[in-house]
This record gives sequence, C-alpha cells and structure tokens, in this order.
Amino acid sequence: MVMKNCRFKKNGTVLELMAGCGRNMDVLLPYFANYEMLERNNSMTTAIKNLSNKPNAVYEQDVRDFRWEQKLQCYACIFCIWGLGYLTRADNMHMLDGIKRAIKPNGFIIFFESVISNGETK
Repeated sequence: MVMKNCRFKKNGTVLELMAGCGRNMDVLLPYFANYEMLERNNSMTTAIKNLSNKPNAVYEQDVRDFRWEQKLQCYACIFCIWGLGYLTRADNMHMLDGIKRAIKPNGFIIFFESVISNGETK
C-alpha cells in the first residue's frame, strides 16, 4: 500500500471525501493524528458517529458544497475511494481546485476508482 512509507506517521490530518459508512478509517487512522470525514448522506454520517473509533470531525454535506477556502493547507492527505464517478466533469474540476488549496505542501492525494466501460464515449 502507498501508505507503508508515509512521512506523516501520526502527524497531520487526513480528510476522506464521500466517506460512506467510514470503513476506511481503520486503514488510514494509524498514519495520521487526525481523521476527518465528508459525507452527504445522513444515514451514513449517523453510522460514522456510532463507530467505536470516532473521527475528529464529520462534515455532513455534499463535496460540491464543501468550503475549501476555510481549509487552506490544512490536510496532509485527502482520500477518496469510489466517489469521482458520481460527479460531473465540472464538479470534479471544482473539487480538484479546492483540494489543491487544502492540501499541505508535499501532501498526498489518493483516489481509488474502478472504471468499467460499456464502449460509449461520454
């Protein structure tokens, strides 16, 4: 895994975008001092708040509405798994622009996606 040689060991803050029910927290938490989650679905944020390991912050809002300008150079890592495909190209570009401002110098941006093509061009 890319995190094996992570230079932020127990320092810095990670933000998980489109966090779902929070099942990636146990994978990332050993590498960072703080863990924040962004998830728009109320039932998912309720599940997150009931986890035994609690994130430092849970933002219940859509990634398109996140106030990136309030988080300038705040994050050592921004993590998103299986979320980009739900956004339009314009929304992804807006999100990437915000991530660029929110990530610390030399920080990590990790996207993991499974892409399936049916042969159509979008």
